[in-house]
Order: sequence, then structure tokens, then C-alpha cells
Amino acid sequence: MTIFHLVRHAEYDLLGHELVGRRPGVHLNEKGRGQAARLAAIFSETALDGVVSSPQERARETADPIAARRERPVTVTAALDEIDFGEWTGRSFRELNNDPRWHRFNHVRGIAMVPGGELLLEAQARALRLMDELRQRVPQGRFVLVSHGDIIRGVLTQLAGQPLDFIRRIEVGPAAVSTILLDEGEPQILAVNVKYDGQV
Repeated sequence: MTIFHLVRHAEYDLLGHELVGRRPGVHLNEKGRGQAARLAAIFSETALDGVVSSPQERARETADPIAARRERPVTVTAALDEIDFGEWTGRSFRELNNDPRWHRFNHVRGIAMVPGGELLLEAQARALRLMDELRQRVPQGRFVLVSHGDIIRGVLTQLAGQPLDFIRRIEVGPAAVSTILLDEGEPQILAVNVKYDGQV
């Protein structure tokens, strides 16, 4: 069996205000750096075969302390990257609320196309493909995968046998950990949205 700890990146200043997407130059704020340090302390007690991260700075800055405590490098992969939000990248949620395409995207995530971007289905598939590759490569492994809210929720909905249209029913907060077991049988979701600051 292979265990995956799916970690959403920690907090940054634009969280909840702007659809940052893949916009460069977005870094963790002071609270986020504290969350990353707590995660590093938690995972210092866990045997790990790898720490894998999205290329985005906020994800890397969450993954780096975890890997440093274990004296191992971070593997960066586009498979865990944020959804390509195309022309919505960098727009405020206030602006997006006036766009009917944004409302459709939030109600039919399984088929709604992001203008100039990618389908959530495509993002979900690349993350799941990576997990299966790691499972086959290290069948008894344990990995921390640092990614983004919708990527993690997409994985969880698939492994729970639910359609992507249900994705917003799952909460995955900043610096939260969701744990999954994969082997040759049915996947098991062991934990969802666990926060190490006393909140759930």
C-alpha cells in the first residue's frame, strides 16, 4: 500500500480575494510561513519516501520546510500545478461574480471549460496519474504531495466515486492535510481537511 498525504499550500495575502491561479510572484504571508513550519514539525515524525510539489511559489514554500526537516529535496512537477484558469487568472472574485461563465463553472465543474484554460477533469487526471505512477514505483511508500484546493478536491471526489460537480461539497483549507491509501484494491480516504492548528 502507498500512503499519500495531500497538503494544500499555506496562506497568502490574496487568499479569498483573487483567483491567483498560476500568476507568478505569489508568496506565503507570515501566517502561512507559520503553518508551513507546523506541517514540517508534524511530518518530521513520519517516514517519507518523497515530498512532491506544484511549481507555484506558495506550494514550494509549503513543501520546502517539510523536505528540509527530512534532509531531502522537493520534487517539483506540473502534475500538481494549479488549474490553468486562463483569462480568469488574477481577477478578483468580485469581478468573477459578474461573469455567467464563472457561475456555470461552479455548478457544472465536470464539463465547464475555463475560458482560455483547462478542464478541471484534465487537472484531476494529471494528479491521479502521478499518484498511480508513484504507487507503482514505490508500492510501500509514503509521500507528501503539496498542491492546490481544487486539485486535492478533484482527487478526493474521484476516489470517493463522486462526480466533479460535487467538488464544492468538500472543504480543503489552507495547510490542511488529506490522507489517502492506494493499493491494488479499492482506494481508501483516511482523512480529509485535517488542520494542525486545532481547527477542522
